Amino acid sequence: MRAPDIRTTPMADIQIPVEFEGLYDLAYNLWWSWNPRAMRLFERIDPARWNHDHNPVELLINVEPHRWDDLLSDSAFAGEYAAVLGSFKNYLGASGDTWFRSRYPDFERGPIAYFSTEFGWHECLSIYSGGLGVLAGDHCKSASDLGVPFVGMGLMYRRGYFHQTIDADGHQQHHYHVHDFRRLPILPVSTPSGRAVMVTVPFPGRDIHLRVWKASVGRVPVLLLDSDVRENDPADRPITSILYIRGREMRFCQEMLLGMGGVRALQALGIEPSVWHMNEGHSALLAFQRIQDHMEETGCDFASALDHLRSSTMFTTHTPVPAGNEVFDLELVNHYLADRMAGWKIDVEDLRGLGNAERNVPGFRPGDPSSRSAGPSGAASAGAFSTDQTDAAVEGQFNLTAFAIRSSRMVNGVSKLHGEVARGLWKHLAGTTESEHPETSIGHVTNGVHAPTWIGPEIAKLLAAHLGSHVVHNLDHPSFANAVRSIPDADVWNAHLEQKRRLIHESRRHMREQAARHGRSPDELRDVDDLLAEDAFTIGFARRFATYKRAALIFSDRERLRALVCNDDRPVQIVFAGKAHPADRPGQALIQEIVQASQEADLHSRIVFVEDYDMRVGRHLTQGVDLWLNNPRRPQEASGTSGMKAAMNGVLNFSILDGWWVEGFETNHGWIIGSQEENPDTAKQDAEDAESLYATLANQIVPAYYARNDQGIPVEWIGRMKEAIASLAPSFNTARMVREYTEQFYVPVSDH
Repeated sequence: MRAPDIRTTPMADIQIPVEFEGLYDLAYNLWWSWNPRAMRLFERIDPARWNHDHNPVELLINVEPHRWDDLLSDSAFAGEYAAVLGSFKNYLGASGDTWFRSRYPDFERGPIAYFSTEFGWHECLSIYSGGLGVLAGDHCKSASDLGVPFVGMGLMYRRGYFHQTIDADGHQQHHYHVHDFRRLPILPVSTPSGRAVMVTVPFPGRDIHLRVWKASVGRVPVLLLDSDVRENDPADRPITSILYIRGREMRFCQEMLLGMGGVRALQALGIEPSVWHMNEGHSALLAFQRIQDHMEETGCDFASALDHLRSSTMFTTHTPVPAGNEVFDLELVNHYLADRMAGWKIDVEDLRGLGNAERNVPGFRPGDPSSRSAGPSGAASAGAFSTDQTDAAVEGQFNLTAFAIRSSRMVNGVSKLHGEVARGLWKHLAGTTESEHPETSIGHVTNGVHAPTWIGPEIAKLLAAHLGSHVVHNLDHPSFANAVRSIPDADVWNAHLEQKRRLIHESRRHMREQAARHGRSPDELRDVDDLLAEDAFTIGFARRFATYKRAALIFSDRERLRALVCNDDRPVQIVFAGKAHPADRPGQALIQEIVQASQEADLHSRIVFVEDYDMRVGRHLTQGVDLWLNNPRRPQEASGTSGMKAAMNGVLNFSILDGWWVEGFETNHGWIIGSQEENPDTAKQDAEDAESLYATLANQIVPAYYARNDQGIPVEWIGRMKEAIASLAPSFNTARMVREYTEQFYVPVSDH
């Protein structure tokens, strides 16, 4: 098995005593981000600095020399340092004793190359926006835990994704912070002589130069490409500046750099992947670079090169609706690829065929004029889909999902239902069942979440006390479920309440900062302590504010909402969080609606919107609420992972029967909103689902939460909590997910 050997060069001025020099390597490996003991070690060095940004590199840069003197005389710190460093070295050194090596002892092929436009490992490295990036980050972590030969590829965004503030009128404001890469847990990749590794991608009239950075995620290296280098024209340096930038042409430039630049970066480092995994269509343009390389190497034509690369390529789609796929104007794509296309001996009609999402042409082979003798209806045509060879032929769209499917051997959706939806959407390009292979196959691997990252500290400690210290890495052990069910109710409840208190404390801190920024008086800032109550039933809703997710559904009938929230005997409170893309005006309007509603006198203390949703806010919410609410329009949720994070913490789910919840729902640990029926009249569907939401909350969920025994313990509710952990945690985690990818996709695709 050819593991990538990737050299890096130090950047930051970090002075550490030789006795603690292992902290340097620890800080630059994101292994610490899912190891609480390592994070506590950094916190002991400087609690204030650590709690400010949870970035060990920033912390080590700023340690005062006298602080090291104190720590050198602290035997407890020295002992903890030795223990953490020992665990870290054992983890990295145990590559021969992993699940992958025991399962595939004779695997000697190259690594899986995993391309993703965003990665979410920890909030200190903000090159993610939401679920897709966090899933990619969790995928890397479990690939590392399992010892899968794996290398990630992405972009290093100088400004990352935006930070969110909410103004006094409820409007979302967008702020982009410029990151100093020298103060982040990444390092520049270097040659053996110490020079920076640079790759180039040809653009019309010039080359774009890319510096290569490396993030270490346990055993997994992730390469990140950066265009902000002096070798580039000032107009080209910002290409990799902002994640999900609004400008369509700039977005296409980013995706050229991700796909084509990523292939070139792997080549520059001598890495020869056995599998090329495209996580969403953003990286689909990697196929063009691989086609060109194979044509130059073998002298074959474009179609033969496409057939060759397809055998080692797979694609994961996360989009259940046609409008959600990445699409660019064909004229734009043609402009950036025209010079390459001349060398490939294909024209704009071939390009149109490769990116056409509507239909497939039997026998169509790019670059082969004879394959154009008849269009889809049998009529003669000059091109695959058009009879017009004039400039007007450039009109149309290039769909990256369609192109990714055409250039892949295997495709998967991210839940069982999404797999079915994807086969329905793309049956003209791929199979209608998982066993069909007309051009490629579409299966499914249901998403998961990385348990060590998302299980809260009190629940993790509780599980370790009753099931062993390594339980979060072994959730599918046969005894896990029954062992969870046998934990004393009081222990489960106390652990949950501690996590709930932390959520409420953090929510109040956010709200106080927001109120101060809005100019509230000192008395009003003190009143923030009255927001949310530790003994009130707490609902959480946090996700991207796309309109199909219907964040404001619970506000459909204000009187019924007030009846729930303002009940003195059984009060309900709701914590919202989430961002809307800067170009998504309807999503921003939903945020404003919720914020303004939360400011109404009778709702003020019971409904809050926590701004600047990130992984840290997400952890507090999914670990601390009592109920997780999810109400998208079915079947537009491909999978969803926030509910999985909640379930691992004993938080119960209340959701539309969509995405992963179709597979996870059982009446003994959650509830559903509405039914499986889909009403084409969205207004009626919303009304039906709102009715179900209110009725189920009022008649079933809230009474169940407040039903207590003589000791004040909600025995029935705790039973549901334990069932959620016992039933859902073993299945909906990325350890299971990555094993399925490996067994069903990676190893079969690598054997090409």
